[in-house]
Order: sequence, then structure tokens, then C-alpha cells
Amino acid sequence: MPKKTSKQLENLSGSDDSEHSESEEIKEVEKTAENWVPSQLFVSGLPYETTEEQLKQFFGDIAKDITSIKLPKYQDTGRCLGYAHVLFSTLNGYKAALLKN
Repeated sequence: MPKKTSKQLENLSGSDDSEHSESEEIKEVEKTAENWVPSQLFVSGLPYETTEEQLKQFFGDIAKDITSIKLPKYQDTGRCLGYAHVLFSTLNGYKAALLKN
């Protein structure tokens, strides 16, 4: 095995720093994951005529906690595809939405 030059050794020592920073990045991601709170609800089985306003009415009092609603539609007809993604601003709103049927 050939001997490593001083330049190669410097590069190796530099890689330790990048590994250290990668380790710090991983710890930061793990810390964020610990504090992650589910807040997006996937709602399926919707009638084709469903509108965002009807979804808000369905959720009733917890509609105030809705941040956004993504209601995909057919391009040609403009009708709902039958599902939606509802984003809640609070954990309590999210939990209350899970109890809705």
C-alpha cells in the first residue's frame, strides 16, 4: 500500500470535520423529529361535488384551526378527485379532526 502524502493526510483530517458537521446535522434533524407534531390529515372518500367550504362546514368548530385545504380536482371537469389534504395549525384541532366520522 503506498504511503499517504501530507496533502492526502490533510484531506483526511478535513473529512473528519465534515463527518463531525454531518453528525451535528443528524442530531439537529433528530431533535426536530422529536418535536414533530402531526398536523396534516388525509381525507378520502369525498363526493365529486365536494368544495373547500363544505369541508370546513364538516369540521365545524375545529375549522378555525385549519391552515389550508388542498382539494385536487379534475382539470377537464373541475370536480373533486375524491380526496383532500387538510392542514391544522394546532395539535388539538388535528386530534379533534381524527375523531370526526
